Amino acid sequence: MQEKMEPKDDEGSTTASSSSGQISHDDTNIKTTSSHELQGATSPENVADVMNERKDFRHVQEIFGNLQIGAENISEDPDKKITMTDFAGQCSYYASHQIFLSPRAFFILVLNMEKNFDDKVGEDVCCQEGSVYGGWTHRDYLEFWMKSIHQYGNDNAPVILVGTHSENKTEKEKESFFREVWKTLDMKKKSLQRHIDVKHRFAVGFHDNESIEKLKLSIAYVVGKLDHWGEELPQSWAMFETFFQEKKIRKILSRVELQSFNKTLPEGIKLHNIEDMDAMLQFFHDVREIIHFNQQFLNEVIIFDVQWFADAFRNVITDKNHAQEDLFEFASEWNKFNETGELDEALLSAIWRINNNGYIEHKEDIMMYMEKLGLLAKMSDKICCRTGS
Repeated sequence: MQEKMEPKDDEGSTTASSSSGQISHDDTNIKTTSSHELQGATSPENVADVMNERKDFRHVQEIFGNLQIGAENISEDPDKKITMTDFAGQCSYYASHQIFLSPRAFFILVLNMEKNFDDKVGEDVCCQEGSVYGGWTHRDYLEFWMKSIHQYGNDNAPVILVGTHSENKTEKEKESFFREVWKTLDMKKKSLQRHIDVKHRFAVGFHDNESIEKLKLSIAYVVGKLDHWGEELPQSWAMFETFFQEKKIRKILSRVELQSFNKTLPEGIKLHNIEDMDAMLQFFHDVREIIHFNQQFLNEVIIFDVQWFADAFRNVITDKNHAQEDLFEFASEWNKFNETGELDEALLSAIWRINNNGYIEHKEDIMMYMEKLGLLAKMSDKICCRTGS
């Protein structure tokens, strides 16, 4: 599992995550369906000869050499990897989950079997006071997660149910728990039920190694049934993944700059039309290596650092103590924002200026993408931020 991001939550713990579906630049087991064959270049050495014809290929040669795309390195049955993201449980993160929910994913929904569905979730689990989550029950959170998966994953994204703390439960009690899950989804929205296959549900107890092994087999089975599992991708896309990773320090890049990079690539590697470029960008967006929407205004900008973008929103969801210390000049604006969700643009600039992480420089692009993702809405001279208030 290749770690891609480590957001820190308010309590100092770390959420380890990684994006999926990548073409790894150190993985020699890459298949290809590229319609453009390497012209006279069937090994890294031959490709180097081609690229040496132009001085501006030096950097490309370095990247390409790392890829080792010689025909002898391509396996007919390449290894496939599952990478996973663990979502933070604090309510302050809930409004930004859609940034990472991918249509090319399966989901594992973990529920505590000791909890009654109609009991309110304790404040020690999620600080709900003054938010839309105030008074929510465990049943409400079940519905919330399933609707989030349905809306931001895809209509048929498979969900594996895992009930924890089952060591003191009888088989009858376990069955009753899962029936209650099914009943909840039936009451709310039947379309949510199709995400769950009753064969892929597990009650796991402390030191329950047998159930864990069964869960692993279930994951392998469910993933193997995904439409995109095992699909073949153009080898040339590995060049772009390496480019994205190297340019991540830039945070945001224009499509024009990406096209300029593409022009430096040799024949057989470069993308030859807009459609190929769009398909490549869509893939890396779907696996959250980048964020890019092929829509007017948005399609000219590519966000290379997804975690940086998510942190831009997380910084806006400022806790009260932090606001009192660092935003005392904007006390009234912050109080209004905290109570109503209306965010003064001067306050937004002040928050991002404190973090000094390039947010002010890219302010308009960030806001445009946040609006697209439903994180905020511009209303004349006001900004309404989806904070849960």
